[in-house]
Amino acid sequence: MSKHGIRMFLRFRRRHLAARFHDRGRWIGFRRSGVGRDGCDPEQGREQAPPRRNGEKGASASHDRLAEWGCVHGIHAATEAEPGTGGEGKATGDARVATGPENAAGPRPAHLRSLRLPSGLPSGGLPAYPMSILRSLVLVVVAVGLSVGTPARSASSKDWPGWRGPTRDGQAVPDQTVPVSWSESEGVLWRAAIRGKGHGSPTVVGDRIYLATADAATQEQRVLCFDRHSGRNVWETVVHQGPLETGGHRHNSQASSTVTWDGERLYINFHHAKAIHTTALDTTGAIVWQQRVSDFVNHQGFGSSPVVHESVVVVTADHKGGGRIAGLDRRTGRVVWQQDRPQIANYASAAILTVAGRTQAVVAGCNLISSFDPLTGRKLWEVPGSTEETVVTAVTDGRRVFTSGGYPRNHVVAVEADGSGTVAWQHNQRLYVPSMLVKDGHVFAVLDSGAAVCWKSDTGEERWREKVDKDFYASPVMVGNRIYVTNLRGVTSVFEATPAHFKLLAQNQLGQEALASPAICSDRIYLRHATTGESRQEYLWCIGQAAEPRKTALLGP
Repeated sequence: MSKHGIRMFLRFRRRHLAARFHDRGRWIGFRRSGVGRDGCDPEQGREQAPPRRNGEKGASASHDRLAEWGCVHGIHAATEAEPGTGGEGKATGDARVATGPENAAGPRPAHLRSLRLPSGLPSGGLPAYPMSILRSLVLVVVAVGLSVGTPARSASSKDWPGWRGPTRDGQAVPDQTVPVSWSESEGVLWRAAIRGKGHGSPTVVGDRIYLATADAATQEQRVLCFDRHSGRNVWETVVHQGPLETGGHRHNSQASSTVTWDGERLYINFHHAKAIHTTALDTTGAIVWQQRVSDFVNHQGFGSSPVVHESVVVVTADHKGGGRIAGLDRRTGRVVWQQDRPQIANYASAAILTVAGRTQAVVAGCNLISSFDPLTGRKLWEVPGSTEETVVTAVTDGRRVFTSGGYPRNHVVAVEADGSGTVAWQHNQRLYVPSMLVKDGHVFAVLDSGAAVCWKSDTGEERWREKVDKDFYASPVMVGNRIYVTNLRGVTSVFEATPAHFKLLAQNQLGQEALASPAICSDRIYLRHATTGESRQEYLWCIGQAAEPRKTALLGP
């Protein structure tokens, strides 16, 4: 909690104690109307106290009445509900900052789930409080919520909310019990067939898993939703209907973007009708808005994922016709800002980094490394120092930005992020597709060729280099001192990596092809692999400790 939040809390407590003995002011009541998804009508009955309902007692009654009051004041009582169920569930006594009816569906970010009302409220039922006290309570809750940070980015071992995980740098929460070895017959908790084809990674939030896919049979681009515990298909939404784009790299797909979750909605990018479109969906699969970001001249394909920062969704769409990076209002899809990009093909997603004392949206490629203010689009700095084409998402050690490319030359570079343009170090290694990892003053990478390497982040000094496998398109994920990385043939290698040593622990085969990066959360590994027999079929695999019987959910094409 920030100092401001603490001050607001203490101010509330002082007023609360004074009111209990001296305040004889106006009392506020509650009224239930059942209007709207929140179960309240903000235009009625803010000061009329209803009689207690039959059977109402204890904490559940308090929770119910608090929920009614919260509708009026923009606060929702917390429930343990599945996404899309309207928010019904077991009361927990929490309070969350809310902004509209859509908040009734879907899980809340971790930092809002932990937000609680002050301890002075009795559990046996919510009494009437003076208006001044309740106003203070609202200010306290809002101040605490704002002081914590951006809702969608709360790191939790339970969720994997978008491209490269909860901290957007490939680092999974370390205190997990994640399997090291598995096969198609061992360690598989369930397997679900995926309609169509795509290379986007699984997005895991609450009880749901979300994936983008393109179905050649129906010429549709879709978002799929699966049950996290069983692999059961929950819903599918057609985002675009019509001819799928053709051409590009032989390993390209028309669903290579990863779904992103911001605590309220899902966001996805697709290349459709010779343009890049960003679409927002709610947790039931309903489309909330859709925005055409830029024309797109196809070269090798499109794979950039949306990234959320506070009120905006940042989208990159570099291409040979002249690309664009844009910030969209995450509630409406309105273009808040945009910057034109050079007429060069490129594939990188923007990285939202806290580096050199400020938040920056960094994107590499087009022979540049560029930094923008993610909220306004103002260019903070831009330096030559990248290749024309990059795929990786930049990472940082808090002072420098690390990025790499593979065409027309192989290039790994570390640039000071203070705007000075200083290149800290660079190597001519081919790190074209897999993104890097940074931990404890060192950079860990898996080169396209299959070698794992460790460099010092300040000087670029190589600490070690070891062969792992070959043909890597997916990005590695780090869990503590272990790195999980999947190659094109569907083999996930697990190795121990510290600045001092490398140790290969296991290599695990699922299917015969994989280009999506793993998602690792809540002691589970979620993998998107394909079998390539008579016909290609993708599956979503859930790998975990064998405490449950295997379940298989098959979704027909």
